[in-house]
Amino acid sequence: MWIETLSTSVHLNQETDVARYTATFTHLWGLALDPAHTRTRLKKTDPGAPRVNRQHPPLPDPSTITWTVSSYSGGGGNCVQAAPHPDAAGFILLADSKRPDQLPLTVRRDTWSTFLHVAAQ
Repeated sequence: MWIETLSTSVHLNQETDVARYTATFTHLWGLALDPAHTRTRLKKTDPGAPRVNRQHPPLPDPSTITWTVSSYSGGGGNCVQAAPHPDAAGFILLADSKRPDQLPLTVRRDTWSTFLHVAAQ
């Protein structure tokens, strides 16, 4: 499995590495709230409380996203897509090419880089 980012790529060729990466990505995806639930949760939050989620920019118009897809995926639509957030420097968008109907995740660039580093070990 090749994972390409905006600045580097990582090759996972061991079945255990691919399984660990897949499990980690699936876990992160499961933890993320969809935009509607995020808005609802923020509205219920005490206005004086710290809002970590506020640090993430809103999702951009899908037509402004330029996805990077691994050239090693063979065009089979079975890969993680990454794109710079068009409206917010320092953030990237992640999507599963098998699930184009799902909204992308927004993560900090340094968080994604750390994830790739750990997944490659």
